[in-house]
Amino acid sequence: MKINAKFLRKEPEIETNPCFVEVIEPMTDSEFNRFGRNLLKDYDFIQLNIDNMYHDGDGTCHCVLALNMETGDGVLIDSSGSKYARYSSFVPHIKPYIDQQIALVIDKIMSQALTNNRLSFDLEDLSEQCGVRIGESNGISEMFVAQLDQKMEVYDYEFEDGFLYITPNIWFCKEIKEQLVTACNSNHWLSNTEGYPLEDYPFSFKQISSASDLKDYFEGGNMGIRCGVLYEDLAF
Repeated sequence: MKINAKFLRKEPEIETNPCFVEVIEPMTDSEFNRFGRNLLKDYDFIQLNIDNMYHDGDGTCHCVLALNMETGDGVLIDSSGSKYARYSSFVPHIKPYIDQQIALVIDKIMSQALTNNRLSFDLEDLSEQCGVRIGESNGISEMFVAQLDQKMEVYDYEFEDGFLYITPNIWFCKEIKEQLVTACNSNHWLSNTEGYPLEDYPFSFKQISSASDLKDYFEGGNMGIRCGVLYEDLAF
């Protein structure tokens, strides 16, 4: 296994400082290597985030993370009012850890969202849960959204006034799913598991948001057995 690391000579102990990532600056491998060889140069992204780098009352260092999106390595930066990385710390393979923390937060969100039709989440609370600031265009929210987009359970979402609003795909709500399947099984064609085994023809429903999209769906032609569509409080 090959990793990048920095060794210090004859250190009596390992000293660490609590850090909170306010902003991520994504970089390609070549950009990251160029930055790593020129830490004392002035950088626009550091200047733009001077106010995001500070120490709070409990000693936590709020910082910017320059992140190699290809290797996952990172450099934590505290410029202390400068345009360059006055204080820096190399952190190997930090991206998988950030991805994991974001995934845990999204799992918590979904476990709550699927019990309701729509839920709001305070972005400040979410930031505290994953240890990175989820905000508008700060590099972290983009990573958060990239994972959220992969969730089949999410029908729609939006950010507004410091909140994340989730509209879940109601087919993934256990109680609603059970009600739909029970209703469908009252039809002898849909309940015909001998002619149409469930393992080959499972129930699935697509959620649609407008009447025009519903019209387009039906004009698309025949549907497979046990394939349905949901529109508001109607199921077809």
